[in-house]
Order: sequence, then C-alpha cells, then structure tokens
Amino acid sequence: MKQVRRNCIGLISLAISLAAACPAAAQVLPKISAGVSQKTGQKALSAAVRPQTAWKPVLQVGASASVKGAAAAVFKQPSSKPSATMKIRPDSPQNPFSWAKESLQKQFGPFQPVRIGSEWFTSRKALKQAVDESYQKVIQFQQEHFPQLEDVLIQRIIYQPFKQVTPLTLTLNKEILYANQNLLERMNWLKRWPDKGRQELRAFYARQAFSFLVRQVQHQKMLLIGERHGSPHVQRQLVDLLLQIKHAYPARRVVVFSEFLDLPPVAKPDGAALSRYYRRVSEETLPTFQPEQLAEDRYGEKVFARLDKAGVEVYPLEDPVQNKIFETELEEKQQLCLFTISSRNKTWARVIESKMAEIRKTDPDALFVVYAGIGHTSWMVPQSLPKFFANEQPVVVEMSDNSLSRYNLLHPVWGREDAVFRLRETTTLLYWNGQYARQLAKQTGFDYALIFTGK
Repeated sequence: MKQVRRNCIGLISLAISLAAACPAAAQVLPKISAGVSQKTGQKALSAAVRPQTAWKPVLQVGASASVKGAAAAVFKQPSSKPSATMKIRPDSPQNPFSWAKESLQKQFGPFQPVRIGSEWFTSRKALKQAVDESYQKVIQFQQEHFPQLEDVLIQRIIYQPFKQVTPLTLTLNKEILYANQNLLERMNWLKRWPDKGRQELRAFYARQAFSFLVRQVQHQKMLLIGERHGSPHVQRQLVDLLLQIKHAYPARRVVVFSEFLDLPPVAKPDGAALSRYYRRVSEETLPTFQPEQLAEDRYGEKVFARLDKAGVEVYPLEDPVQNKIFETELEEKQQLCLFTISSRNKTWARVIESKMAEIRKTDPDALFVVYAGIGHTSWMVPQSLPKFFANEQPVVVEMSDNSLSRYNLLHPVWGREDAVFRLRETTTLLYWNGQYARQLAKQTGFDYALIFTGK
C-alpha cells in the first residue's frame, strides 16, 4: 500500500506539471486527488487514470511538444519502437520539459529513433545492419549482372552504394539498387532488338553534321546538350553550333541555361540544412544573367562570353547554397551520386520552367537550350532533365571529343571494340533513324551524338 501511495503522489506531481503546460490536462487532477483520498486508493486510482495499454500514454495529435516530451519521459514505453504520434523535438531553452530529451537518450541511447519509410530504427546497431544489407544487395546485383563494371561507366561513377551509417545512406542505397535494376532492364531491351539497334543508327560527317542538326532544331522547343567535362575544344564547337542555330533562325529567340553559372543565393549557407532546404522560385528570384561572372576564372567562361557577345541569352542554374550543403553534410564520395544529381535537377527544373513561362509571354516560339553534364541530360539516368520536360518533347545531344562517349547504353551492350567507338578523323553526327528512333533514343540515352575531332 505504501508503494501505491508513493506512485499516486508521483502521478499527482506529474499532473500538476502537465496542467501548467496544457489546460486539458487539468481535468485529470481532480480525479487523481479523489482517488488518493480513499482507503482503497489503488482501485480508485486505477478507475481514474486507467491507460488503454500498460502505462502507455495516449498522446493526441496537436498536443504541445512539451506535454508529449514529458509524458514520453515518465511513462516508459513497453515497446522498443516510439509511438507513431510522438515527435522527438530538439532541446531548447523555451521548453519547460527540457529534461525529456535526456530521458529519451537514457531509454534509447545517444542514437535518436528515426523512421525511414515504414521502418523504425531505435539503435545505431539496427541502422548499421540495415545499411550493410542494402550495400551488399547492390554489390551482389552488380557482380551477378555486370561482371565487367568498367564497361558501364555511368554505373561505376554514380550508381555505387555507400557504407556510411546514416538514414540518408540507407535511402540512397535503395535508390541506387533501383537504378541498377533499371539499367539492366534497358540493356536487356536493347539486346533483344534486331541487331541490337545497329541498323537504326545513322551518321553524317564534316560540315553535313552541323547543317543536318541545325535543320532538325527548326521545329524543336527544347535542346538538352550534355558534355563530358574538361574539353575546351568541345566547348568551342558548342558555341559554333549555337551561333549557327542563331544565324539560321534570326527571328527566333535563343535562350541558354547552364549549370556552370551560379544563381544568386536565397539563403545563408551557414543556416541551411539538407533536410529543410528548398529553393523556391518566384518572380523576384528568377535567374538573370550577370556579366560580371564572366570576369571570374570559372569553367566555360569563354563559352558564355562569346554567346553574350553574339546576343544569345544565358542564364544560370547552379544553386551555390545547395552545393555548400552537400559539401557540409555528405561524404566526399556521396557528393557525386544519383541523389545529388537528382536533387540539383529538381532545382534546375523549377528555375527553367519558371523562366520559360516568363519568356513565352512575349516569345512563344523561343528555343530553350540547356548546357550541362551528360549525367544531367541523358535519357537513361533516372530523374534526368529531359524527363522533367517530357511535354516539351526535348531533344538530347551528347557531345564528346574524338570518339563516342561511353556514358550511354551502347558501350555495355555493343562492347568497347565495336566500330562505333573508334577514333574519328572528322566531325561526326550519329542519330537514330526510322519509326522507332525516339524509343531507341530514350533507351540508349541520346537522340544525337556529336563527336568533334582535335584538341
């Protein structure tokens, strides 16, 4: 009986604290007091505050964070999983129950419970086991279906799993497994095609290569040009191509977006976090071309200087705040992976879409060109830019120097020894022909492949 009375006194103290934080909790106090005053205090107390399950509080949605934290700290959960309605909030001086976080740490350890999809992880050990399993699934899948990983260049770079024990890593590995599965399906599809699609791939050479591509652009709304970074020669040829398009259609407004120019920041990098950052696009934050960026020692500065001089509009896409967050919160290898590429593509797509809508108010026939890396523009990469603009029926051009790029599906399916990958002696344009041209393009990664010779 003494133990029961001590428990009752403890509950009364809790009720007083809860009443101070939440008026609704004050209704419980008279019942508890009445129950204690009786000789059969245990029965009365049980009738007054009987929980639905053994010592598990029912926390209503909308209850204050302080009440939730206090209840979670006092009533020990019988299950290893936290209640679905309980939210673990950061400690703060304004929180009258700041000790709740310490109590949770005593219950679960320094690791804070986290929910990933439908699964709860209440310990680092459990999360590590899940990360290790997700990592091994990707490795085993690759070893089984891609014995020659060096032939799948895009997979070797951005489709690799990670081992860091974080909730993000577990999510990344699941996405990467899906990307590998998608890649295998594409490869099998092309292998089943008659002669693996070789009969549908055609070519133009030298001057005809440029003139043919310029003619194909005439009725297009959007052109996505992807490069393998680090070739000044390819960049010079890119400018020549865009100037020829501008000269061929002088009445048409040509607008270029590029990842190699930075958007003005909309938040301070020091106060931003990966879990909360989202760049909103409005009329006030629409991209504008800043000529002073050309004076900086930046990648592709000669490209933009020539285009600006010729009257071709150029707008930035890269969000420096987002990149700073990646550098701060992700491991070095994670900074170039499917997740970061997809995240940047989502930001770019919002910027492009908003600017396109503004320009089309006065120039509905404008041609929009996106100049970025192949990993952003390829049809075969999940959540790539052309998929965000499917309604525009975009055309994807893959640029490379001296030989066909290996960032497409032909390299792993046709093989590195195939004649299509030989060194070129003159500028070459490869393209898909026939009624299934578009289908082959979306499977292999490109509509047109432009190969430049020289250095």
